[in-house]
Amino acid sequence: MNEPIKTKLKLEEEWLKKQLRIGINSIAKAKYKINGQEKEIDIYKKVMAEDEARIYLYFDDSIEGEISDIILVDGDGEFATKPTKSFIKSKAKGHLIRYRCRLEEVIVEDMSKDEQEAV
Repeated sequence: MNEPIKTKLKLEEEWLKKQLRIGINSIAKAKYKINGQEKEIDIYKKVMAEDEARIYLYFDDSIEGEISDIILVDGDGEFATKPTKSFIKSKAKGHLIRYRCRLEEVIVEDMSKDEQEAV
């Protein structure tokens, strides 16, 4: 039996930017835990760069404690990211977090007959 052929394709630049804009615009807020209690925070800033979308969260100086399980959430309430590691936030200063999102390639595969039948 022949092995499936895999081909990596670069995405067209304008299409890529469009998908990144759609993705970044769908993010509505972030959820996190502070000292184990679930909270929400607004998105501080969204930026489109050349080949990536950036989303910033700012925890101001009124927030203090162990911050954990930060996730980005879209307008439908679905999680867009996995929870992050925790950190200790003091009241002494704010804390800025940046998410960088990139789409770089599509993998095109020849499927075996068994795989085709499963679809």
